[in-house]
Amino acid sequence: MKIKELVEPLRVVKRFVVYTAIAGMGAAGLNLTRPVLLGNIFEGFVKGDSYGSVMLLIILFALSWCATWGLSLLLGYLSTKVKERILARLRTAVLSHLMRLPYAQSEQLPTGKIQAYITSDLPLWSNLYGMILVQIVHSAAQLIGAVVTLLNVNSKLMIILVPFLAISAVIPLIFSRSMIRIHRFAQDAISDTLEKSQCIIHGCRDIISLNIEKWCLKRCTEAFIKSENAEIKRSMAQGTVQVIGAFAENAAYIVVLLIGGWSVFKDSMSVGHLVSFLATIQLIFFPSRNAGDLASAIQSSLAAANRVQEFLSLKPMNEKYTLRTHIEIKNLSYTYPNERKKALDSISCEINQGYFVVILGESGSGKSTLLKIIAGLYEPTEGEMITTGPNIGLPSAVWQDPFLLNASVFDNLALGRDVSERQMKDMAQKLNLDRLIAEMPNQYDTFLLENGRNLSGGQRQRIAIIRSLISSKKCIVIDEPTAGLDMENARKVWDAILDMNKDVTRIVTTHQLDKTHEYADLILVLQEGKLIEYGPPQELLRMNGFFKKLMKR
Repeated sequence: MKIKELVEPLRVVKRFVVYTAIAGMGAAGLNLTRPVLLGNIFEGFVKGDSYGSVMLLIILFALSWCATWGLSLLLGYLSTKVKERILARLRTAVLSHLMRLPYAQSEQLPTGKIQAYITSDLPLWSNLYGMILVQIVHSAAQLIGAVVTLLNVNSKLMIILVPFLAISAVIPLIFSRSMIRIHRFAQDAISDTLEKSQCIIHGCRDIISLNIEKWCLKRCTEAFIKSENAEIKRSMAQGTVQVIGAFAENAAYIVVLLIGGWSVFKDSMSVGHLVSFLATIQLIFFPSRNAGDLASAIQSSLAAANRVQEFLSLKPMNEKYTLRTHIEIKNLSYTYPNERKKALDSISCEINQGYFVVILGESGSGKSTLLKIIAGLYEPTEGEMITTGPNIGLPSAVWQDPFLLNASVFDNLALGRDVSERQMKDMAQKLNLDRLIAEMPNQYDTFLLENGRNLSGGQRQRIAIIRSLISSKKCIVIDEPTAGLDMENARKVWDAILDMNKDVTRIVTTHQLDKTHEYADLILVLQEGKLIEYGPPQELLRMNGFFKKLMKR
């Protein structure tokens, strides 16, 4: 990952970063005062200094702790502020990028991986700008201060510490590449675990109905074992680095005790200086001791950042899709990724503003694929779709399995638009939903579960159709609007579509026919991805072809 990409998020919190750095250096300075004060206190007791002078040193020692605790709280606040503000921006960037990708590409991405970015990878990445940044500043300031202090106390002992410090600091650097790979493997395993778990959570009904619980649990167990092995590998690698660092620190203590104790015994070093030196060793080894944990945290953050950057590097759509009043489709073909057979093959037709267009065909004939191209979700792999005339913006779309938010009925219908409740009630009455909403505990303020799980499939479908019909869009595309509806509600849906303003282009797909289709301006009949009939219904009826056979049936 490039340095520029790592530093970029800090631009939005520059002020807080400066405050954090100052507070971190202040905390490091306070830490360095205590070993010196502790050494002077011992020296005062040994020499028999006055009670008042020793008490003053003890009070200063206590005040140093109090000031450190206060700075620690301030550092916690500042670092959390920086991390959470950057985390919010990174999450927004990932979700925004997901919506700017070509839909054919984004729908191929595993949902577990996207969730892992949001819930796991981005918090790890943003840690770089929170406590990790604080620890880096704090450790650097403390290391410099401790080296200066120890050189003033006893330069010979300080030189003896250098090899131990080098071992403690260099080991994490040597293993850094391996640790990044280990962290990457562990995070991929977490992503796979989320993906497999989601299959059971969202598909619980079908899994129970098909009696495949053991098979699904086996798939999940394999993912859990993979995650377990990855975590064990990560834990053992981190533990090994920590043990090496702890060995170097304790070896340094023993050597200083031996040499320093002998110096005290020979009167070439005072007890106070030895105490100060031993207390400062803890501070000078804190950065190197912390280097293992810090390196592990940095490597984990970098591995997460690399994963997210790979996703963010996916090329978005060249320009935002918009529709115009006249649509001309020329020799359009579409092949799904990793497929050989064309889902659509050489489709050509024209659609004018205000047309009521019905796309007919059996399941798998390519109806939904063509609708997704018209809606701007897919781009043709061959041929083109040319739109001319005044710009009417994005079409409003309703798909076979519409998604409802875990929000109120009103919010699901309005979707943030300025829509009156009266307008909603009129449309709900047209689609036979007014009685259902009236019987809800809080009517339009009733909270729907995620994806409308407290509604039937037909009720979800009609709510999605209502929010599309009141969207004030000049083009509406609806995929199988009456799928799963009884005859009465299906008739109401068709009536609502027909009653729309005549300047609104309505394009619907269906494999169910009734007399409504005689009111269509244009019929497109698809079979195995090919357009076999195309024209007004009256013209197709005279052709005595597929459409006429369907109408007779």
